[in-house]
Amino acid sequence: MADDAAGIVDRVKAYFYEDDTFEETFLAWAKEHSDVISKDEEEMKLEYTALHESFLAFFEERMEKFIADAGSTPSEFYKAIKKAVLDDPSGEDNSFIQIVLAAVEFSTFMQMMREARA
Repeated sequence: MADDAAGIVDRVKAYFYEDDTFEETFLAWAKEHSDVISKDEEEMKLEYTALHESFLAFFEERMEKFIADAGSTPSEFYKAIKKAVLDDPSGEDNSFIQIVLAAVEFSTFMQMMREARA
């Protein structure tokens, strides 16, 4: 992997894992939108799906902005991370992608929203 490609992957990982403002941004978003979520009901309302889609768009927007501010493009990042995962399927970059995917899963989203509502 070229240094620039590896660099953007490393910068995104550092942003995701180490930048407190990253987490704070999403916690603030959750608090702002948590009034839609029922604290007591286990039923998953249709409006939760729309809220999750809004969250995904917000997440993607924040990641794309970070990547652009770091001097790269989402396409370059996706190519670099794909190459890293293909080169080492059990490596750190693959673990990172799995963690990111888990973080935006609906069940994880609902847990975050219920905690924000509490």
